Amino acid sequence: MNRLVLAGLSAFLMAPVVEAAEVKKLIESNKDILGNPVTYPGGHQATISGYDITLKPGECTGWHNHPVPTFGYMLSGILTVSYANGEKRVLKAGSTIIEAQHMKHEGCNTGDDDIRVIVFYAGADGVPVTVRD
Repeated sequence: MNRLVLAGLSAFLMAPVVEAAEVKKLIESNKDILGNPVTYPGGHQATISGYDITLKPGECTGWHNHPVPTFGYMLSGILTVSYANGEKRVLKAGSTIIEAQHMKHEGCNTGDDDIRVIVFYAGADGVPVTVRD
């Protein structure tokens, strides 16, 4: 495959997976504000990314999990997250979350207004931030 196809495929695999949503990438980098590499203990190369995700009423993310630490802040709306273990959580504007890692879940807009949530992934080079199950 040529480099352009590989780059496009890589971007697709690394993006957060949502079936019907508006997703705007806010940032993705493996360097800090001064241009220095962001690394984890042991020297592993980090890639930090952030997204502004919008779900319309009734829209869901589809079942997925995150192999990397994932953090979110609800700007608006009501999001109900169902987990594979049967638990549910309801998040409203102003809620913060450290999402369950390695646990299948699906988020659905159960309110009457659009949801906007800012999500950050503490990823690593070559590791997808979201995996569809």
